Amino acid sequence: MAWQARELGLHRRETAAAYPAADRVGQLFFSTMYKDTWFATLVDAPPFTRWGEYDYDASVSTDVPQTQGILSRLAVLESELLTQIHSGRVDTTTPDFVLSTESRWWPLMRECGDERNDRLLASIHPYADIRFNWIRLLLRAPCLSHPTLGASSTPIVARSLSRILHTYASLAATNLFHPCYAQLRRIVTCGQLLVLCHTARELGRHEAEELFAVFLGLVKEHLGKFDFIPQLIASFESVGELLGLAIPAAPQPPARISIDMPIMFDYNLPTWFDTIYEPHLAPEVA
Repeated sequence: MAWQARELGLHRRETAAAYPAADRVGQLFFSTMYKDTWFATLVDAPPFTRWGEYDYDASVSTDVPQTQGILSRLAVLESELLTQIHSGRVDTTTPDFVLSTESRWWPLMRECGDERNDRLLASIHPYADIRFNWIRLLLRAPCLSHPTLGASSTPIVARSLSRILHTYASLAATNLFHPCYAQLRRIVTCGQLLVLCHTARELGRHEAEELFAVFLGLVKEHLGKFDFIPQLIASFESVGELLGLAIPAAPQPPARISIDMPIMFDYNLPTWFDTIYEPHLAPEVA
């Protein structure tokens, strides 16, 4: 879909403006970019539509072609970071790059952590929280062994993986949690980083055991979906035993809470509704 969006000219302001307003091509473009950047992380590659190839100005409030919803803005950040990581022209592990990048992200980070009272906005919040902390992992995880940034990267990575795992755990108690490979990739990466943070003594034993139990519970949610899940669970349980982490017996899962949601692009993409449910971000009507 990213290729189709680019062929249709949805990534450029001039060509996107030629489409009828009812087509909402701005939201369509950012919906495709949202998935484009996420698939890029799965294969460790730059996004198909790279940063700099599309028009985006965060200071302009207009529906053509940009949408100012929080998920769309997070997709832009991830697109920019992935493009820089894979460009070969920017060292993304230098203190100047990492610290200046995080400074630019700071206002959005506070917004991602802001709980919303509106029911529909509250349903979008967990996905924004997961996405932002995932982007922080992309930036900070490669710096864990950095001579200067390692000391600050380890607690940031520990905090981000904890937020991701706990947010997924809260979703797992509802009907919004749907096992899939992309989600499993995020969860397993957090499990691997959890082991590194514990061996670095950033996480205490009880803290690591609690997170490890949450992690294993999320992996077990994928049983029956993929043939390799039992072996994956056994491998991580062996790692936990090697580290001396107590592995608690899995509790009986509670009945899932059913949450009514409008039809979305898919369960992991509420981007279509960013400007509908964030009316203060929608363009003003003259």
